[in-house]
Amino acid sequence: MKKVLFFAMLVLLASCKDNCNPPKDPPKDPPTPGTDVSFINKDTADIMIESYLESISRSPDTQLNCLIINADSLRSYLNDTSIRNIKLMLAHTTAWINAGNMGRPARYKPNAFTIVLAGYNSAGDYVYYNGNQVMDNAMPCPTDCPNTGTAQQRILP
Repeated sequence: MKKVLFFAMLVLLASCKDNCNPPKDPPKDPPTPGTDVSFINKDTADIMIESYLESISRSPDTQLNCLIINADSLRSYLNDTSIRNIKLMLAHTTAWINAGNMGRPARYKPNAFTIVLAGYNSAGDYVYYNGNQVMDNAMPCPTDCPNTGTAQQRILP
């Protein structure tokens, strides 16, 4: 029995010579500026946004429609050309924490929830603004929603 099992293993290994190891994907080059694959059609974005908005309409504890980031601050941060990616980290606002809510669920309450943005370079190291700063101060909507133009709508018209 041992001889048969050994022989079967040899046959299996011999037949697996080139077929058992799938070819590795070639390394991916970073996207060419202007051809970033992370852009999606606004109609697809609307479907995604509408799904989220429908889900929060079913929960009285969840009211956050969106977070608004100041474009001038973002541009200033991205002037550092070593930044290759931006990491968006979900966080509680300091106001929520200072009100005695450290570690307590906020359920996307507009004044309790924010994102912290931190860029990192091709080596995977964080790149800080002015030596030790990252972006915050995302404005919650509802609270700080635009009230003019097409941006006042909840989807992309």
